[in-house]
Amino acid sequence: MKNKLVSFALLLGLVVAGVSCKKENPQPAPTADFTITPTTMSLSVNGIGTITASNATGDVTWTIADNTIAEITPNGATCSVKAMKEGTTTVKAANNGKELTCTVTVTATPPTPTDLPSVQGTAGKYTLAFQAPSIECAYKNICFFGAFEDNDPANPDAPVAEAIVQEGFTNWYKVVFEAEDGTAMGKICPETIDGARSWNTQAKTFEVVQGDAESVADMGANKISFGASALGDVVYVTVAEWSADPCTAPNPEGTATFNVIILTEFPEGFDPDDIEVSAAFWTPGSVEMSRDLAYQGPGYKFTGVYENYPANQQFKYNIKYKEGEWIWEKHDNRTMPYSLTTNDECVEWDSEPWNPIPGGNGTFKITLGAACGAADADKVIFTGNFAEESWGDSQREMTPDNQGGWSWTGDFPENFMYKVILRTEGQDDKWVGPDGNWKFDGTTFEQEWSCE
Repeated sequence: MKNKLVSFALLLGLVVAGVSCKKENPQPAPTADFTITPTTMSLSVNGIGTITASNATGDVTWTIADNTIAEITPNGATCSVKAMKEGTTTVKAANNGKELTCTVTVTATPPTPTDLPSVQGTAGKYTLAFQAPSIECAYKNICFFGAFEDNDPANPDAPVAEAIVQEGFTNWYKVVFEAEDGTAMGKICPETIDGARSWNTQAKTFEVVQGDAESVADMGANKISFGASALGDVVYVTVAEWSADPCTAPNPEGTATFNVIILTEFPEGFDPDDIEVSAAFWTPGSVEMSRDLAYQGPGYKFTGVYENYPANQQFKYNIKYKEGEWIWEKHDNRTMPYSLTTNDECVEWDSEPWNPIPGGNGTFKITLGAACGAADADKVIFTGNFAEESWGDSQREMTPDNQGGWSWTGDFPENFMYKVILRTEGQDDKWVGPDGNWKFDGTTFEQEWSCE
């Protein structure tokens, strides 16, 4: 019995000694790694994101590689990131000798309705809130013009937008205006740095992101058409681009020399004396040009002079063969260069003046989708390069067939091109068709257009 008690005492002593040993020499707990979340971030312009640091020892130092693409606001273990312009940059978090990065990509994706500034509508008036493109210089003024100001961007009575000052939003503006007959349609137009308002710097494309309005194609650009419920409410729009940078000094007025080389392949037996070229300012032949040099390859050179033209003048080239019709060169409008001397090459025309499509008499049928709004128009007009009033001609009213189709029958000139005008009382005319014109090929008398 005595031996058993001794054995038990020794065992108990070993157990107690073992426990005592562990208390006197504790093992340190493993240290968690310093991390940040997320390590990649995608934002649209004016969007805001947050980066969070975990398991930091002491302070976290936040820096950004390019603060023109995004700006940061450090706040201890978190960092707010605000997107400024398109591009990619990195945000760095440093802690206790360790550095981690988050790649931030900024795109120009239009904001969703939850990303819009808070704007209050005005009873009995229209309110437009829009985000303008980021530019290098500050805007002088941005006006909104439409039929209520005779559709003239230079009209001094056009309402001028004011900046929306709200945290988290950049380049947002608001304009409040009235329109007659409960309808409104117009364009956004920034002044150039010298204070001029013109079509040259209008908003070329934009997207309606909230509100009762739609973006309507108009002469190579867009305009905003407000719906009935927009009165007293707010319409939000993002402008994708201006037709021209308002920060760039406008092309000056003066006298210009036009030089153009016709590179088009000429037909066999072609006599250059049978061709005429002009620089046209809406009216074909407005600046007659003479053949300056004989053919020396690669083409024939023509020269003309335009005196006392206004600032920001635009033009196109016209060509005709023998006594034929004037043909537009296939090109967007050109803007007068600073040098006041053009050196252009023309390689393609909307039609070949030496191989004209004959005119005649026919019935043209146009089928317009519901989005075009033809059913709501007071008149649907067929227009084109007729001799009387050209594209401004509004005499040729089309006849509906009650199946979404409209037709017009009559005489048309050679090299015929055409479009459709929707005319509604109290609103601007709506041009329907492709960005260019429907070109008559001599056989096709029917066209379809969805307007979507």
